[in-house]
Amino acid sequence: MVILLYITFIVSMIFMWLEKPANQNKTAVNNVIIISIGIILALLASARPEDMPDYSAYYRIYTHPQNQINERIELGFIWFILSVKQFIADDFIIFLFSAGCAAVLIKLFAIRQLSKLFFSSLYIYIASKYISNDLIQMRVAFSTGLMLFAVYYKYNEQLLKFLIVTTLAFLFHYSAILLYLIWLLPTKTINRSVYVLLVIGSYVLALIGFSLAHLITYVPISGIQNLYVHYTEVVESSGANLFSILLISKLLICLYFLITWEKYAVYSPYFIILIKLFAISLIAYCLLFSINAVAVRIAELFQIVEIILIPFLYYFSKNRIVGKTMITVIGLIYFVFYVNFSGWFS
Repeated sequence: MVILLYITFIVSMIFMWLEKPANQNKTAVNNVIIISIGIILALLASARPEDMPDYSAYYRIYTHPQNQINERIELGFIWFILSVKQFIADDFIIFLFSAGCAAVLIKLFAIRQLSKLFFSSLYIYIASKYISNDLIQMRVAFSTGLMLFAVYYKYNEQLLKFLIVTTLAFLFHYSAILLYLIWLLPTKTINRSVYVLLVIGSYVLALIGFSLAHLITYVPISGIQNLYVHYTEVVESSGANLFSILLISKLLICLYFLITWEKYAVYSPYFIILIKLFAISLIAYCLLFSINAVAVRIAELFQIVEIILIPFLYYFSKNRIVGKTMITVIGLIYFVFYVNFSGWFS
């Protein structure tokens, strides 16, 4: 599994280095290429070893989906399982492949809509969210992919489509209820000082031990309450690592983009809302740090935008090799962390 991941990662890196930005109003790649990549990544996801996190939990859910309806498992995911069993095949590996195809393809088509640097985004995606979401947290994988389409529909002021994708995301992961707030974000400008202060301030507050995680108990939705209890009493109750290289690198990237946002906004109309959501993900992570599982779940909903955002470093310098080198290094940091230091691969 790890060898296949390394091969996939290296191949994506090669395509990233060969890539040039797509012209305005032209798709970076066609449907055949996207579907082919999606099938390959879904096959890899379905070949995950049984000792990976959440494997046994998803096998239990798949085996007895009806028993999960009144528990913390979302109705959308239950519906997806039952549909696969009814219309495709009653086989767990087939289910993993089907879920992989759906979740991965949603993100790939969203990348094509939002990014002129498809293969650079694919590279960052494989280095990070593909591993943490599509190989482990399948329900989150569905929600984060739909979140990217929510960004697209928000910028283009398509409220009905925005509500449809955010509601679907909610049906696959209850924490996605927060995605409705995206509609309230202005997309044309950003108050640099406010966001910089919020990012730095939230990190400083986390360092001195201030956390807002307990406020989740006041959310009047039983599914979210069940998730909170699960994460605090069943999964873990320890705090997040505020000094991890992954968090520090994300904070530095976020602050750099916030400070220099005018430079990059000219290359894409989506940049402003993307950097806002990336900042919000880090602020949420820091303010909820006292319960690591909760902090990660909430932050990851918004942090999926980094697969679109980080490739903007391509424009860091007129010498595009500099930008591509920066993207390469960040992807390597992410990939090495997730594969070698996360504890997910034995």
